[in-house]
Amino acid sequence: MNDLLKEKLPCTPDQMRAAISWFLGVSESDHWNLVVEEQAVLLGVTIEQLLKIKNSTEIDLAILCDDRQLIVRLSLLLGIYKALRIISSPLPPSVACKWFLNPSSFNLYRNKSPKDYILSEGTVESLYKVRRHLDSLLAYN
Repeated sequence: MNDLLKEKLPCTPDQMRAAISWFLGVSESDHWNLVVEEQAVLLGVTIEQLLKIKNSTEIDLAILCDDRQLIVRLSLLLGIYKALRIISSPLPPSVACKWFLNPSSFNLYRNKSPKDYILSEGTVESLYKVRRHLDSLLAYN
């Protein structure tokens, strides 16, 4: 086994594989409908890096586990998805997806959808802001 796989990392290769698999699943047309360029922006990587991530080997996954920026972005995206699912329950998951995709009058988004707001900013901070907004809605739900 490669020494890199034995090191203490913020996540395990199995956890990274699960996070990437979840992200790619939610990126599809029946959820967030993200094209490759949008997926790359959300993860903070280039398109070439995204293609490598999609085809990662066990050693590649171990290297990705040390990419704290990627881990934070995946965590925030999962938190956004989870919060939307909780807020919209017991309605179908498609309702949560529509909220993410449709323009919002909330000041933070400047009449853009949360998805378009995050993509236009392209920063971890924009992910944090959307997540905090949803957390505040959860507090009143």
